[in-house]
Amino acid sequence: MIQVKEMPASEKLKLVWENFKFSENQASEFLKKHLGDQAAAELRQVWQDGFKPITPEASVEEQYEIAYGNWIWMARAGFDFIRRIWVRMDAHLRAS
Repeated sequence: MIQVKEMPASEKLKLVWENFKFSENQASEFLKKHLGDQAAAELRQVWQDGFKPITPEASVEEQYEIAYGNWIWMARAGFDFIRRIWVRMDAHLRAS
């Protein structure tokens, strides 16, 4: 059987932050392009309200776990936010 080496927590944390920033930029740019700056600002506020803080005294493993949870929250909250806006827009267009 092949032994698989686990990625160090510091490397996992670095990758989560990179993906976090990528996801943040993609969602923000999408909203700005299609719905304007106000929608992007609203989503950033939704994210901020749901993020768990990472304390300086947390171990690297704990920082990774919190950052990963925040990234998952960000993806789910972003999808839900955009879906709600599209549903409202669709309802508004159908009523017009």
